[in-house]
Amino acid sequence: MLELDFVLERGAHRLAARTTLPLEGVTALVGPSGAGKTGLLRALAGLERPAGRIVCDGEIWLDGARGLCLPPARRRLGLVFQEPRLFEHLDVADNLRYAARRSGLDAEAQAAIVARFELAPLLKRRPAALSGGERQRVALARALCARPRALLLDEPLAALDAAQRRRLLPHLQALALDGGLPLIYVTHHADEVLALADRVLCIADGTLSGPVPLEAALAEPERHHLGAAGSPAALWRVRVLEQRPGDGLTVVGGEGLRLCLPQIAAAPGQTLGLRIDAADVSLCLSPPQDSSIVNILPARIAGIAPAGQPGVCLVTLQVAGRRLWARLLEVSCRRLALAPGRAVWAQVKGAALQRPPA
Repeated sequence: MLELDFVLERGAHRLAARTTLPLEGVTALVGPSGAGKTGLLRALAGLERPAGRIVCDGEIWLDGARGLCLPPARRRLGLVFQEPRLFEHLDVADNLRYAARRSGLDAEAQAAIVARFELAPLLKRRPAALSGGERQRVALARALCARPRALLLDEPLAALDAAQRRRLLPHLQALALDGGLPLIYVTHHADEVLALADRVLCIADGTLSGPVPLEAALAEPERHHLGAAGSPAALWRVRVLEQRPGDGLTVVGGEGLRLCLPQIAAAPGQTLGLRIDAADVSLCLSPPQDSSIVNILPARIAGIAPAGQPGVCLVTLQVAGRRLWARLLEVSCRRLALAPGRAVWAQVKGAALQRPPA
């Protein structure tokens, strides 16, 4: 358990952090650019010395009033930045050995980390000869070789293209799910939060708020800087209910919800994340009888607001206890006499459902 009660001032910027954070699973740290997310990670790692206290599982890491500040090495936190900070004069193998020697990690454990990140073909290369995704895999592996009690990840996928992100994200998922290693993960991408996080911490206006469970953050995505306000989209956690290979479909849902999407490789019971863009949702006053849309969900209108474009409105819906948005023409809203509280049917394009990269 991390207990935070400090103020970090860097120039004109001030961050007040006062919360208690479980040091387990994956905590997503979100907020606007420049809000202080990197500064918070550096304070946890011991690279910044704010005014106040930090306590981890009863061990005092920082107590400004008593002049105590535990050095970074004794906090045993791995820190991985957006740009991998590898030793350019060493090959991959020596980068890993450097961390392993300092932590006392044995050769068998080193080999397991090399295998986990598929680094065997890269061991003799120097960082300059690696792609961005390969460098980031090496940076993560080197952090693990230091035998950290937790990993602090500062936008580790931000500099990668979509293909590299898709390849690296499963490694992060495996660390959290299989390795049991706590992660504090800074990101601006809602799909990464959806794919990885158990809870969300938010920094805005100089204040740290949370943590809140992921489901609660998804219910108010704009409040938690998960992107739904600027680009309206619902972010849902669902379970795989069944596979229908004859139809090329995977059925997902739970708690009264069923959705069909193009078939994916996933076992029944597996948890997935879905992103549903407002532009891919349409509304009917009664269940359509002849429609190409297979996902037709009973819903109730929670609100209607301008969408920031002339002639377009954004309809907020409640569907099986979840939030959904539909982007509609104002003339359609008037023609259907849509209003808050009205029961409608939401049509969601199955082919448009987006899963986080994996």
